[in-house]
Amino acid sequence: MEPTATPNDRTAIQQRLIARAVADDAFRAQLLADPHTAVADELGVDLPDGLTIVAVEEEAGKLYLVLPPATRELTDAELDSVAGAGDKFNPSMSGPTRNAQNP
Repeated sequence: MEPTATPNDRTAIQQRLIARAVADDAFRAQLLADPHTAVADELGVDLPDGLTIVAVEEEAGKLYLVLPPATRELTDAELDSVAGAGDKFNPSMSGPTRNAQNP
């Protein structure tokens, strides 16, 4: 790892793991077979049991894109819970009102 990188720098950690896997066939095999243990051992840390790590080996003719988690739209019930009154008039939540006869 570069001296300026912090242990939590994901890019630096990935680069370190890839460099080790390229240089060490045994580590590469362990990383593919049991990535959780291989990463924990290489970094010298205890990783959470619920953390799943997936290591894949690229193949000719395949390109892997790792996408961030998908965002989702709120349900109507969730929107109602954060929107308060929704489309109902609530005088305590509004400013001066106008009516159709006196805009």
